[in-house]
Amino acid sequence: MGYCNFNLSEVERKFHDEEWGVPVHDDRKLFEFVVLAVMQCGFTWEMTLRKREVFRLAFDGFDFDRIAAYADDDISRVLATPGMIHSLSKVKAIIGNAQVVRRLRAEHGSFSAFLWCYTDGRTIVYNGHAKGDVPAGNGLSARIARDLRRLGMKYVGPTTMYLYLQTCGLVNDHSEDCPRFAFINSRYPIVCKRRDHEGAMQSTAAEVKALAALPPRKKKQAKAVVEPMWEFRPPEVIFRQRRVVLDRLEPFGFRAEGKAFRYETSLLDGQFTLSVVVDERGTVKTLLVDCASGDEYVQHLVPAAVGAFVGRVRREFDDVLDRIDAACFVSKFRN
Repeated sequence: MGYCNFNLSEVERKFHDEEWGVPVHDDRKLFEFVVLAVMQCGFTWEMTLRKREVFRLAFDGFDFDRIAAYADDDISRVLATPGMIHSLSKVKAIIGNAQVVRRLRAEHGSFSAFLWCYTDGRTIVYNGHAKGDVPAGNGLSARIARDLRRLGMKYVGPTTMYLYLQTCGLVNDHSEDCPRFAFINSRYPIVCKRRDHEGAMQSTAAEVKALAALPPRKKKQAKAVVEPMWEFRPPEVIFRQRRVVLDRLEPFGFRAEGKAFRYETSLLDGQFTLSVVVDERGTVKTLLVDCASGDEYVQHLVPAAVGAFVGRVRREFDDVLDRIDAACFVSKFRN
């Protein structure tokens, strides 16, 4: 959702004022937000909220017990729901995630008990976040994402997981002058903590080692595409630097996220999400997310001839840079 002072649409404002950041302990509600987080990958949060009732109808009111038992006929029915996002991989991921939630409930008593054990049952208020310095992810989201991926969940990378933690109230990232900040802090148990591996979301050596030890995911062989030179690293490294005027970026497809702006686009029929973030210093950072596994990648500077895949990513990134240039031009022109 980002920093509260930014302009929000009507549906986003309603969600912010009534739900965002309020601690959730009901398993079905928690799974509903899992579904929204999965469906949000590659799309805007506003569009996801507008389709919320479509998802509710398609997925039996977010009843994860029923969803976990879905067969091929159910998948076809879900995809045929009017207004549904036609992503077979996301639908299958939601079914698999429902099965993981059922196992967690059997092992821990509830999905809620599993999630809230990471914060000792209290909402975390991180130093500096209430002043608008909100990251795209942190050490907590990376740890939970890692554990959930090990259990078989998909579309739960550290960035997506941080959005989930904000939404479900495990983290209170409302701004200090937002009425909801005081509302949550006065009615629910909280704990104030220092920042947890923020900035470039650098993972600890132990976390990187643990991630590297995970078994590799089987990849489909793409025809007529040379394997690009990608390497797994902690997300968000500096790709290119430019000075930009942030308040001119929103009209060009960027959405506010803390003091930064983010642009996301889906690649290769939803298999990957290209995410570009421009922070308050005008630094441009890029991140590629494998939507099936949730793994996050950064690109080496390689020749465009390495394959059509890299070429597609480069074209998308060049388009983003054109948007940034246009924002700068508009600012100079108006000023």
